[in-house]
Amino acid sequence: MSSSAGLGPEIEAAYRAAQGACLLVGPQELAMIELLGEDRRRFLNGLVTCDVGGLSPSTGAYGFFTDRQGKILADAVVLALEDRLWIEVPARELAAIAAHLQSYVIADRVEVGQAAGWRQVRLLGPAAEAMLGEPAPAGPPWSHREVSLGGARGRAVRLGRAGAPGIAVWALEDSARHLAGAIAARAGDAALEHGDAATLDILRVEAGIARFGQDFGRSHFPQETGAAEEAVSYAKGCYLGQEIVARIHYRGQAQHAMRGLRFSGALPALGTTLEFEGREVGRVTSAVLSPRRGGPIGLACLHRRGAEPGSRLACAGQEAEVSEPDRILD
Repeated sequence: MSSSAGLGPEIEAAYRAAQGACLLVGPQELAMIELLGEDRRRFLNGLVTCDVGGLSPSTGAYGFFTDRQGKILADAVVLALEDRLWIEVPARELAAIAAHLQSYVIADRVEVGQAAGWRQVRLLGPAAEAMLGEPAPAGPPWSHREVSLGGARGRAVRLGRAGAPGIAVWALEDSARHLAGAIAARAGDAALEHGDAATLDILRVEAGIARFGQDFGRSHFPQETGAAEEAVSYAKGCYLGQEIVARIHYRGQAQHAMRGLRFSGALPALGTTLEFEGREVGRVTSAVLSPRRGGPIGLACLHRRGAEPGSRLACAGQEAEVSEPDRILD
């Protein structure tokens, strides 16, 4: 990695840690909904695109809440515990999704509640599991287990969609602070760096991971996010908006696609218009200086006429080359 990408020394050090050692971020606030009651799995399975019915305790999934038209209301991480489901949603959508869930409780044996006071501490990088100091959750992304560090208890979650291998520990506020302190104290002189949202953004965009509320939102279908393969089950049966989501999948009718962008010049402002053959096809929704590429890259949800990988778009006096999101560094 070269410092010529124009990053400040603190972000550069944090980025290096995520690539070669361990980056600690947080505690950060979690927006979390809790579902209790014996019908909780069946109930939630009818409102999200991922397969909740098949989750066993200590497993999880990433998916979307969709409306009757198949458009996204929010994305979500669902964790299955022995007696409840935890649902992490974007903070700005917490109240709306809780109300959405409550509106569908009719004769279901389900209790919907907002779980307040929760935080997460993130460990990212190849040394993340070693820095945890306890056995990490075994299995695929969103697997989880209870841990105890420095006398504080939390739930370690194997992260997906982070741009680097990692573990998040979910804990109540006081415990989260103790957990972060215990990890830092254990690390001592080891290669542990502290980071923030700016570093997480670089890792996310380099990996081609779109963010709800920034790169896509309530006007989009799951297939327009770049995450449908991970977030949508086409075998689980009915859920709200399922017929339209399935039709788009089987007929290939999505009008937009999430794409990576490689800029030829300076880092563009968010919202900059992207044009193909003189017509607007989208706007820049994420843009970062990539250390691995040595220059600016970004993401945009593009109209399909300008979304072919290899296309060159006009972007405020420079060019933006289109790529698949996960090929943005090629």
